[in-house]
Amino acid sequence: MTDDFWATYRKEGDRRPTPDSYGFPLGPRGEWKGGSTQGFGCGFGLQTFFMQRPGHPLFVLSGSILERYLSFDDRDARFGYPSSTPWTTADGRACQGFERDLLCL
Repeated sequence: MTDDFWATYRKEGDRRPTPDSYGFPLGPRGEWKGGSTQGFGCGFGLQTFFMQRPGHPLFVLSGSILERYLSFDDRDARFGYPSSTPWTTADGRACQGFERDLLCL
């Protein structure tokens, strides 16, 4: 992991119930559309995905947002990189902002 990925992993891991909530890196950091990505998981496969465009903050995708994001064939970068942390709307929907779209479930 690079320094910014490691810092996020440690910071968030320390705030979660167990330090290994992200799981283990599932491979080396990758590159996609000019930025960096890395997946984390454990016995159940991919459970968390880090994404960062150069010069921007690193954002984490997980849970239902990650599942929905990965359900699209995103070779054309329909959503692009995340641009916000996830939030829950007043009606209980999970949402996360991306460069080109808002993903709410």
